[in-house]
Amino acid sequence: MTPLRQAPPAPRLRVHQMTAGYGKAVIVQQVSLHVDPGEVVAVLGPNGSGKSTLVKGICGLADRFGGQVFLDDRDVTGLALEGLARTGIGYVPQRENVFPGLTVEENLEMATFVQAGWRRAQIREAIDRSYQRFPRLAERRRQPAGTLSGGERQMLAMARALVGQPRLLLLDEPTAALSVSVANHLFQMIRQIGAEGVAVLLVEQNVAGALEVSDRAYVLVNGEVVAQGPASEITQHGEVVNRVFGRSQRF
Repeated sequence: MTPLRQAPPAPRLRVHQMTAGYGKAVIVQQVSLHVDPGEVVAVLGPNGSGKSTLVKGICGLADRFGGQVFLDDRDVTGLALEGLARTGIGYVPQRENVFPGLTVEENLEMATFVQAGWRRAQIREAIDRSYQRFPRLAERRRQPAGTLSGGERQMLAMARALVGQPRLLLLDEPTAALSVSVANHLFQMIRQIGAEGVAVLLVEQNVAGALEVSDRAYVLVNGEVVAQGPASEITQHGEVVNRVFGRSQRF
């Protein structure tokens, strides 16, 4: 008797023909992509290509004109950001991603409020887990977030998004305006998060750093996917590299 073939597991994230923008302006046009559990997938492209709009479209923070978003084959297209957090999606925006007037620990506590029914012991466990992942934050737990360095703020923003143990993490240019050493440290953290089984969708301007820690990549130009494939092969698309990143780009 021939054994039945099992269907492959559903992608952790599947975006189907997303069209999104702001008001009447269409920025992203029928973009489809997927991220499997434990994968780090980069979205690359020049300024104005629609990378951040794509992530905001997934989160419902941009106007969606078409398309669907699935988390583990569940259609989550219509959910608000709070609902997405409860279903297992963490989101770190590029700007205004911490509460500057609150301490580090208060920022982490704020992230637990969307987790309905959590008891104090669960909240304490989640915060302690964040400190284990980001020891520098533990040293600054009583410090106002507004006094942290740029890299420390990004760590705090990522820690907040991970408090609820999401299955999917969306990162919008996490290394923007950071020094090379701090950016490299964050990239290694992102790779570790993926290794722990969390699916990561990473929007980045730092092409070399993003490709180094990613499994696959999509390249956007004018809101459309012009190339996709294993991260190690993206730079072999000579025409795409020249057109998108410029001839002087080094990887």
